[in-house]
Amino acid sequence: NARRAFALLAAANARLALSLAALAAADGVLPVAIAWVGKRIIDSVIAATAAPSPAATTAALEWVAVELGLMIVRAAVTQGNALAQTLLRSQLGLLVNVRILEKAINVSYRHFEDPHFNNQLAQARREASSRPLDVVRSVLTLGRNAIVLAGYAALLAGFSWVAVAALVVAAVPPFVAEARFGRESFLLSRGRTFANRQAHYLEMLLSQEASAKEVKLFSLGALLLARYREIHERHHAEDASLALRRGRSALQLGLLGTVALYACYAWVVVHLALRALAALQ
Repeated sequence: NARRAFALLAAANARLALSLAALAAADGVLPVAIAWVGKRIIDSVIAATAAPSPAATTAALEWVAVELGLMIVRAAVTQGNALAQTLLRSQLGLLVNVRILEKAINVSYRHFEDPHFNNQLAQARREASSRPLDVVRSVLTLGRNAIVLAGYAALLAGFSWVAVAALVVAAVPPFVAEARFGRESFLLSRGRTFANRQAHYLEMLLSQEASAKEVKLFSLGALLLARYREIHERHHAEDASLALRRGRSALQLGLLGTVALYACYAWVVVHLALRALAALQ
């Protein structure tokens, strides 16, 4: 699905699609580079404090300037990413909608009497300008996060593998849970196509002039409104259940990550204290 979605984006605008991928990769590398430069700033400040000199001060200021440049580049990458997504969404919507309408023109009339075909057509029209881009954006976000995680792990590996383990414990379980609940949310939304068409049809019957006379003549208002309310209440109950389970999982895994982070802090403090005691002896 991700490959097909990216092919659609490339068909809409290949240059923007490639730019989106390149910007996602850059957005993954920059936080790691900023963290590394931050370490160099701290090291240079400590060196300048231990042995004050104009050269040491200049070196510290140079690293500060490098980090400033990286922050400016990161801001530009963020804005470029948002611009590319906006432009792609518009062009992709036109491309997919044209393909859908061409398909609708060329199929025989009997297909329009098939509820399954109507559900597919309604779903395609509703998600034409968003779903392929959302799929590609999710994949690029996953890649970006993997780059960040690998970069931080490489930086921390030079200090201790305990810190790397804490990073993995803090980052991986929330990602797995979010992927699972994201899939549930997608399947839930996809399964509502027919119900959403029903709700839209009931809304049209209750609010449009063409059907108002018959609705009032046969006293169908209360019945149609009850069916409309039932559909939305069922959807609300499903959304509330998913939100509660998602929130509970996010809280539990967030606490797990926090505990892992502060356990790593405690280990660093103990490790440094033991080294200081060993140096005194």
